[in-house]
Amino acid sequence: MALMESFFSSVNLRKDPHRFFTLLGVSVEQFDAIFEKLLRLRIEHQKKRLPLRSPERIERMVLRDADILREHLCITLLYLRQYNIQEVLATAFGITQGQVSKIIRRILPLLEEILPVPEKASAAILEALQKIDPATRQKYAAGIIIDASEQPIERNSDPEQQRKEYSGKKNITAVSFN
Repeated sequence: MALMESFFSSVNLRKDPHRFFTLLGVSVEQFDAIFEKLLRLRIEHQKKRLPLRSPERIERMVLRDADILREHLCITLLYLRQYNIQEVLATAFGITQGQVSKIIRRILPLLEEILPVPEKASAAILEALQKIDPATRQKYAAGIIIDASEQPIERNSDPEQQRKEYSGKKNITAVSFN
């Protein structure tokens, strides 16, 4: 089975944007934006890795395999979002666990360059706090907590279970990624 034929491929998931978001944690538009950045970054990495080849040839090679790279991104986001064991993803995409491991190890460092990583954000926040006058900082000493994982929880379809889990809250919280 080819990567694009899997039920979990980005090609099939994008047919249902809600399911796409639920499984990958990003909207179709966000996925496409991440993919474009990933594609450009991959081209730059390949140019550095293969300095003797012409830049045009490298770009053609990477663009030729863009569909495969898109599915590799999908596999990596599924792994990060669902935290399945690699064997489950291998079965879903018709590849081996070793191939899934290689895909994830290849894509993760690129994603870390593209997406805001908490450690990098924390360093930027710390740097900004250190620029504040020490007396002012001491006066307003406080801890900073950043929650960036807010997600709506789907309700159970069993009415009895719904009654047990009901909290009384009437508003659905918004998904926040910014």
